[in-house]
Amino acid sequence: LLHHCRDLSGIGGVERPDGTIAWPPEYVEVMEVLGYAEAQASAIEVRLPDNQILPVVALPMLALLKVLAWADRHLREPRKDAADLFAILRNYLDTGQDERLYSEAAHLLDDPAFDYRVAGAWLTGYDARVLIERHSHRSEHIVDRLTSVLVRESDIDGPLSLVSEASGIDAEYARRLLAAFLAGFSGKKMP
Repeated sequence: LLHHCRDLSGIGGVERPDGTIAWPPEYVEVMEVLGYAEAQASAIEVRLPDNQILPVVALPMLALLKVLAWADRHLREPRKDAADLFAILRNYLDTGQDERLYSEAAHLLDDPAFDYRVAGAWLTGYDARVLIERHSHRSEHIVDRLTSVLVRESDIDGPLSLVSEASGIDAEYARRLLAAFLAGFSGKKMP
């Protein structure tokens, strides 16, 4: 679907104002595509052999899409989106972002409870917000939607459904990763 996002008007002109598409012929099956056009607009170009260029979704946008996809389908397809999300959050600094920790997010190093992976989750959220604001005409809607999911799912007294799907990670650590992602996305220092 990302390949068909020609501009910010939606997925090939079929995206509805609420950020969904409905599949023909009955238009009963609905899929949330909120953020897809923005992910396409902020895609990174990767050069393949024979000089072919392929647009690839930037990791912060992929994390954002995974949260939204999880919220839309976790009851039907548990763990799928959560595994991808937590892989991004835990490894973001290792994708060439580690120097930015010192230049753009040095305040995180001052935290007595500093954790490299949690700092990466914060930077992922920060970068996702920058990309949304740069590439979206509906950033408020996307910000509200993502924030509502992350606030609920990172609250220690909340349902923690997303955290419970983070296989192979301690639940409290997974919650801290989500809270850091939310803090970065919200422009806060740390949760």
